[in-house]
Amino acid sequence: MGKKRMGDHRRREILDALYRCLLRKSYSETSIREIAKEAGINPALIHYYFKNKEEMLRCFVEDLFQSYKQKLESRLQEMEANGQSAASQLNEFLSFFNRRVTGDVKLQKVFFEIWEVALHHRRIKNAVKKIYLEWMEALADLLRRALPELEDPSDTATALVAMQEGIGIFSFFFGFKNEYTLDLLERLQGLLLGQRVIATEKG
Repeated sequence: MGKKRMGDHRRREILDALYRCLLRKSYSETSIREIAKEAGINPALIHYYFKNKEEMLRCFVEDLFQSYKQKLESRLQEMEANGQSAASQLNEFLSFFNRRVTGDVKLQKVFFEIWEVALHHRRIKNAVKKIYLEWMEALADLLRRALPELEDPSDTATALVAMQEGIGIFSFFFGFKNEYTLDLLERLQGLLLGQRVIATEKG
């Protein structure tokens, strides 16, 4: 394995270790030493890849979003190449975020921590804000193409994303079953879009 690939692999291991640590305890209670132990490396090595814990969290947020973005864009490009409609691509977009983001209770738990940190750390806030803006802009673009009669695609995209995040919070606090969460998302998306929406794949 080349030096760069080894570095990327080690960096990924550290970010994965941070994720596992945040599932167990809060960001403020999680130390660099604990993250290093989880990753199976010397704590001093972490500072070779990240200046501090805040930079590590920012990179985790950005890397996670980029990973999902690449997977979704690849899927949508495949659908476009196969001649599938903008409406089908919109359905896939919503279904992807329903299953991979809002329906992932562990991810929701970690994002509670990220939101709390974002309240007090400008760089984390900016990173999270950038993600939401990209998410809403991509969704608004699809809405324009799939539902050209829609008067306010940008506002509708904002409402859809806000609704998904709210359902994610409730699914965690109230212990919703995944099937119920996905069904609730579908029904609310249908209401916002005039029933012109998805049948999310279960499971």
